[in-house]
Amino acid sequence: MSELNKTEFLESHSNDFEGNDEIGYTYKSLFYPSSDVSSVTGGMATTLEELQSIDAGDDDDAFTELHNEIMNGIFGNPFQGSFEENSGSGEYNWYLEFGVIDIDEAKDGFTYSEVRFYNGNLG
Repeated sequence: MSELNKTEFLESHSNDFEGNDEIGYTYKSLFYPSSDVSSVTGGMATTLEELQSIDAGDDDDAFTELHNEIMNGIFGNPFQGSFEENSGSGEYNWYLEFGVIDIDEAKDGFTYSEVRFYNGNLG
């Protein structure tokens, strides 16, 4: 699978982000009912309580794996987290940053939002 560049990524998710090149882009959000927790998290959590426990826990590896699973579902499996490498240096210009899990017990689900797509050269 070939890597996408920034323009290709934004075109493939044109309705999902708001922003511009100067300030970066923010993912609008996606709501998941509690019945989807297991499939969205690759089986890491089966309930909203387990989801919240992993997200708020001290296990950095579990936190990273959880967010990777959610982002895989949104942006492709495996999702591409960095874009436009600088001449084989291993340094990239554009990055996807994990979002925020917001449990909504009243709606019996959670929202994944605030994924940032930003230019690392601009801070």
